[in-house]
Amino acid sequence: MTKGEIIVLSDANVMYKEDAIRRLICNFADSSVGGVSGNVMILKTEKATYGKGEGIYSRYEKYIQKKESQISSVIGVDGGMYAICKRLFRPIPKYIILDDFANVVNIIKQGYRVIYEEKAIGYEDTAEGSKGEFIRRIRISGGGFQMLLKNTLGIFLFNHPFLLFQFISHKLFRWFTPFFLLIFLITNLILINACSIYKICLFFQLLFYLFALIGWLFKLRVKPFSIPFYFCLIQVASLIGFYKALTGKLRVTWTKGR
Repeated sequence: MTKGEIIVLSDANVMYKEDAIRRLICNFADSSVGGVSGNVMILKTEKATYGKGEGIYSRYEKYIQKKESQISSVIGVDGGMYAICKRLFRPIPKYIILDDFANVVNIIKQGYRVIYEEKAIGYEDTAEGSKGEFIRRIRISGGGFQMLLKNTLGIFLFNHPFLLFQFISHKLFRWFTPFFLLIFLITNLILINACSIYKICLFFQLLFYLFALIGWLFKLRVKPFSIPFYFCLIQVASLIGFYKALTGKLRVTWTKGR
């Protein structure tokens, strides 16, 4: 319904720097650009025991987006701050959870790029507790599986070989990481007596999960415990998200965090 040529979409809890929207919009001077993702930074909070883990995850994600932009197009945006050309918007099915990802797919389908603008900065607090982050991650991973199961992505990626590579390596492998880890652990247990290298691998696997458990039980903020904990939190959330997507138990509405 808006009459502007460019639409900026935001989360309610993201606070924009004064020049953030100008930084987003200037990228549309390039006629090949149909969408721009902003740089939402995670603010530290004393109540988030996993905050360091989330911060490292966020920085890694932004690094990937920056490199994707330099080569062709990002395959996803930060839903808390991004802009799109209104004329490229296509209605999204009401059942879709990841509307920001669906918007990116629709823009790329029409032959335009979506890029990451590092200088368009916003700030966001981490969730105050691991429970809130856990629920958020279930929703995100479940939304990804939902798009796969309902074939919302279509086959457009197969017409763009490099984008297909980006999607598989950046999105698909990440969604299926918990399944890879389970296979890794089970095969490691089966092969434990075959060679000493398998015993070493199993030792480090179990040590990593032990550190994650200690980080969760004692709410430790130091990196050796908070990072394994946050990593494992994402993987368990992905498994639950897959189950909910498979059984149709995902809710489109958000559960509001404090």
